[in-house]
Amino acid sequence: MASFLVITCLLGCALSALALNPVDQAVLATVRTSMGGIQKLPGWSTGSGNPCTWYGVTCSADGQYVIQLAINRTGLTGSIPPKIGQLTMLQQLLLQENDLTGPIPPELGNLSQLVQLHLWENNLNSTLPASLGNLVNLQIMDLDTNYLYGPIPSTFGQLAALEYLDLDTCALSGSIPNELAQLTKLQRVYFEFNNLTGPIPAGFSNLVNLQVLHLHANGLSGDIPAGLGNLVALEELLLQNNTFTSAPAALDNCPLAVGCDVANNLFKCSSSTKCAKGSGIPVC
Repeated sequence: MASFLVITCLLGCALSALALNPVDQAVLATVRTSMGGIQKLPGWSTGSGNPCTWYGVTCSADGQYVIQLAINRTGLTGSIPPKIGQLTMLQQLLLQENDLTGPIPPELGNLSQLVQLHLWENNLNSTLPASLGNLVNLQIMDLDTNYLYGPIPSTFGQLAALEYLDLDTCALSGSIPNELAQLTKLQRVYFEFNNLTGPIPAGFSNLVNLQVLHLHANGLSGDIPAGLGNLVALEELLLQNNTFTSAPAALDNCPLAVGCDVANNLFKCSSSTKCAKGSGIPVC
């Protein structure tokens, strides 16, 4: 009898360990009822069975927490449920290439374990929540090609683990926050095709891991920081179609490995000076 009780206890404990916690279950139930098109996906169609087996849902090894929600490119409509911010162990949220509308919920800033946030190529319409600056473990933030407006929050300077930041092709305005120069792990920055104004923060010259900096097609102005031309990891520097008035000598011939373009700015080039071929920078 004793051995039977032990076996029963072990089985019960094992089954309990494999059960998704009630909060995460409730969040997935909300996602299922609030996002159009999701009901056609395996598992989501009936809402029954173990949610960890539903399409795009990955759970922790013990089955108690959702750690990945990858329902990108599935034709989803509707808005992002704020309750997703209650998935406390979520590491990857992939909702890109859908037809989602409405705001980016500030509650996503509660996802303290999040490493990747992909919301690109939707129809999201809102400002950027300052609360996203709380995502201290975030390495990739890709929000491009949405109807995002207003400034880039200065709180993004708290994203100490960030390596990849893509906010291109939105409607963002205001200046580039100086606080972003604190993100020493940044490798790739895409801010092109917005309405950003003001200078490039001088501190960007200290981003020694920076490989790609795309700031073209904005209204940026002032001097291009001298140190950008000395960043040894930099491979692409696209600053064309802004209103910069001067550039450092280090960029005279755009000596970068892959690509550099600073044309169509307001550099002064008199009749007696020549511009470096293809760069648009006066050689004086």
